[in-house]
Amino acid sequence: MTPYQSPPWRKLTELSGGKGVKAEWQNFPEELLAITNEQASAIPCNGRAGCYMNVVQHGPSDIVGICTSDTKQCERRTLKKSELALYRIDHKKLATKVAAAIGFTEQYEKITGYAALWKFGVLNPQAEHSFPVYCFLGQTSSQLDKIVNQLCMGEQTFLLIAATSNLISTASSDASSRHKSKLIGIDDVLAVDGTGKVTAKDSAQTIVSNWLETVLPKSAKPSEANQLVLPPGTTWKDISITFLARDVVSIKCGEETAVNYERLHIPGMFVASQREKKPSDKWFLLMAFALWGPGLNRENLRTLFGHDDWNRMRTQKSALSKSLKQFFGLDDEPIPYNKSVYEYQPILMIRQDTNCDLNDWISDIHQ
Repeated sequence: MTPYQSPPWRKLTELSGGKGVKAEWQNFPEELLAITNEQASAIPCNGRAGCYMNVVQHGPSDIVGICTSDTKQCERRTLKKSELALYRIDHKKLATKVAAAIGFTEQYEKITGYAALWKFGVLNPQAEHSFPVYCFLGQTSSQLDKIVNQLCMGEQTFLLIAATSNLISTASSDASSRHKSKLIGIDDVLAVDGTGKVTAKDSAQTIVSNWLETVLPKSAKPSEANQLVLPPGTTWKDISITFLARDVVSIKCGEETAVNYERLHIPGMFVASQREKKPSDKWFLLMAFALWGPGLNRENLRTLFGHDDWNRMRTQKSALSKSLKQFFGLDDEPIPYNKSVYEYQPILMIRQDTNCDLNDWISDIHQ
């Protein structure tokens, strides 16, 4: 699909007050817009960039637009009320998209005392290490500089996502680096295709992963976690694996705090090395259980792997079971075959988060 000719995120910095009529938002994805109770006093003229018309209301249904710059080329025209409605970014929906793309726990709230700053959630790469994720939706670099300086006065390391990467000045970048924090733009995380659908950029998790490598103590880096240490007495029924994004899962064991793991940081489980970008068949199979499960039958496996060799399917499933047993340190079979219903049925819970749609990625196995 053909991408938009210009990144839509620039609208977040171009529109006064972060609000505009539909004609001003142009190619911005509608799914991320929320209508307000306000109406515009001026709207763009049809077909002319930078040309606006004043809104004149003679009555409830008698509304006209009169060009303010060149009346000879922009004719006076009748306007509909729907053309005057002001829209703003839907912060909650944006937070959900960003959380799914990067792989963190969404905790949306407006931060008081800071201009145009929202908390989108918490990045929890290890149980003892968590980092707040903020989003700055102001319009100037100087505003962002002030926010970064305020946040850097605290001790907590953070990830801050700006409206666009162009807002990040050298001063802000240097200040955040000294603080061991990270600044990126929404354009580093999300993309919009030609149909207006918002998708996660593959580079988003790589950027965050590379940053985490510099801030996590070596002993706590998830890449060194070849086996999870489970509470005594843990069985497969106590374990849940929840996909937050294609390459990020949240693992919870009983009453223990859930911990997020990136695929590339679990070498003994689902990937051979840090350089292997495409997920292995084991990882895609785990995704399939989360997407189509709880159980998978032969038809599901045929759809996933693209072949009808039952012995090969069994081998591929066994490889996943072996990796799960190695990582969790359990000897019992985690995904037995139920002959009564002809399905592989996991004993542990494998699912996708409500903010994650693995349909966007499951077909990548055939690329």
